[in-house]
Amino acid sequence: MRWRVVKTLLHSDRSPSCRSDNENISLCGTFSKFFTDKITSLKRAVATDTAALGTPCPPDNQHNGKIFDDLGPVSPNEVRKVLASIPAKSSPWDFVPTSLIKQGDSVFAEIIARLANISFTFPSKYRFSLVTPLLKKPNQNSDDPANFRPISNLNNISKILERLFPKPLPDPCVSVQQL
Repeated sequence: MRWRVVKTLLHSDRSPSCRSDNENISLCGTFSKFFTDKITSLKRAVATDTAALGTPCPPDNQHNGKIFDDLGPVSPNEVRKVLASIPAKSSPWDFVPTSLIKQGDSVFAEIIARLANISFTFPSKYRFSLVTPLLKKPNQNSDDPANFRPISNLNNISKILERLFPKPLPDPCVSVQQL
């Protein structure tokens, strides 16, 4: 009885479908096009709605806040706090499992603090995520990309460095109503 429930919860009662390399490439292209088109459509809808309100939509890369050019050093204690707060989940991109980093926080806190302090220009090997399309509901048609949501699995070091990066203070010239 338990195994049947576990199989149902994990959707492991389905037989795995094997696709050829060409079918996998085509499927990846279909997902990529669907989600890219979805983002483009959302941007257009937001721009149309804001134009109707009489407020022009700013370009994507516009920055209205203070210049953020001075980063203070990160201490190993700050890293330990971040390590204590993150879940022990790992990604296939991880070099070291998150649970091991959390257990060896005294060693890893020093290393990660040094990495953060050397440069907050993010190393290219940490800029990737593994995007997995996840079916929203188990009984939906798996041939329709609209029935999936993308799940991004980032490398654990990327997540830790992101949390260590200081958040800019809100611009005092921008009122809460404008946000």
